[in-house]
Amino acid sequence: MAKNDYMVIVYRIMTYIYACQKQGMDFDPDVISYEKLNIPESYYNDIVKDIVDRGYIKGVITVPILNNEVGIKWNNPKITMEGSQFLDDNSAIEKVKDFLKDLKEIIPGL
Repeated sequence: MAKNDYMVIVYRIMTYIYACQKQGMDFDPDVISYEKLNIPESYYNDIVKDIVDRGYIKGVITVPILNNEVGIKWNNPKITMEGSQFLDDNSAIEKVKDFLKDLKEIIPGL
């Protein structure tokens, strides 16, 4: 598993949003930006769009741009019940948790 694997990025994004929500912290998109996650912007936008489309998070506006790509605008994102269940009940996420725990890199910059 690598730090830029799809499920690793999904976990890091969703975990940060959930932590902000549970702790009443203001969401800072820079904490989980594609630059901080060290991935291409198009890959990041595709991942965020996918977790929105799956109903795991809300409060994200996707904006169509050139070449069938999307841009992301954060609008006070929140995790949904489906997203919470995904984080709790997914075997692939369990592997990611173990991987990141070893690296101490669940949320970049913290």
